[in-house]
Amino acid sequence: RDLHSFPTRRSSDLAYQAGYLMGQFNITKYVIFIPGLRWEGEHTAYNGLRYRQITINNQEGPPADLTYLSTVRNNTFWLPMVNVIVRPNDWLQIKLARTETLAHPDYLQYAPITYISADQSQITAANSQLKTSHATNYDAEVSVYQNYVGYFSTQVFQKDIKDLIFWSSSKIMPGLKPADGLNIPASWLSQTPTVSTYMNNPNSAKYYGIELDWNTHFWY
Repeated sequence: RDLHSFPTRRSSDLAYQAGYLMGQFNITKYVIFIPGLRWEGEHTAYNGLRYRQITINNQEGPPADLTYLSTVRNNTFWLPMVNVIVRPNDWLQIKLARTETLAHPDYLQYAPITYISADQSQITAANSQLKTSHATNYDAEVSVYQNYVGYFSTQVFQKDIKDLIFWSSSKIMPGLKPADGLNIPASWLSQTPTVSTYMNNPNSAKYYGIELDWNTHFWY
């Protein structure tokens, strides 16, 4: 049975705030320095359910062990950035940048909703302790604009992500305790069920790449 067909106290309380400050400084006629700082604050509060699915004569019945849950998340982030633009002449430009960005989890990934299948072999659980992914980005770009070449640029980048969110499915073996944010009671673990949830990567994820861009009309 779909969760939304149950009589519940579903409610939410959401609040996002943000502020941004940026300045541009012409160090010389060839160098532009652009620093900035962004602040973000978030408050989320969700009510959800924990329950056991029940099957009677091959039909799903009312849930058992129905328990109301709630979770509140308060986070603040400071995100500095800096850009440097160098233009040694009219046809060449060099850009260097360091920025920080966020990837917030979807509310269904952390709203407190946990249930176990009727045969007690499969648990589906949101993770109320899920963190926002935080990326630090480094970019370097060289672009050329010339009459015959057109516009050509090459960019290399590196992205370091802390707390990358990923989907996980694994068995809870005897003696192991699931994370508190999954809201799984000990009585559900007697048959070593498989738990499907979302987790934060405990290690930093690193990405590297290069991008090439060429635009021209071939007028010649």
